[in-house]
Amino acid sequence: MREIPDIAAVGDSTTGIRYAQYAQLPDGTFGYAESRVGGTSLSSPVIAGLQALAQQAQGSPIGFANLAIYARANRGLYHDVTDHPLGNDPVAFVRTDYTNPSTASLPLVYHLRTTGSFGIPASDALPAIQGYDDITGVGTPTSRYLVSYRR
Repeated sequence: MREIPDIAAVGDSTTGIRYAQYAQLPDGTFGYAESRVGGTSLSSPVIAGLQALAQQAQGSPIGFANLAIYARANRGLYHDVTDHPLGNDPVAFVRTDYTNPSTASLPLVYHLRTTGSFGIPASDALPAIQGYDDITGVGTPTSRYLVSYRR
C-alpha cells in the first residue's frame, strides 16, 4: 500500500516502447497489431532489470533495494528529473497516432504534449522538482549507478 516513489524510469507511453502482438482485431479476426506501453508497465520491468544487473555486478543479493537506492542518493548516480529541464521554458512534443490504430488507417491525429503541469490544474499534477520529489523519487539511474555496485 506504499505510494511513494524511490526511483524513476521511462514511463511516458510516447517515449516508451512499441510492441507487437497477435490480437483480436475489431472485425473479430486475429492478426498482427502494434501498441505502445509506458507508465508503471514499462518502468517497473526496466528498474527490475537494472537491479538484476546491479546485483550481478555486486556478486551477491542486494536484498531490500531501498537501502541501496538511498545510499547512492546525492552522489551523482541519478539524473534529477524535473518539469523544467530547460529553465522556465516548457518542453513540448507532438505525438502522432493513427485514427484507427488496429488498421493503421489514415488520417493521422496529432496531439501536442508538454512536460510538467502546463495546462493541467495544479491539483491534478505532481511536480517534478529539483531533488527528491513525489513523482520521480531520487531520479533515474545513470550509467554510473551500475558501476557503483562493482566490488
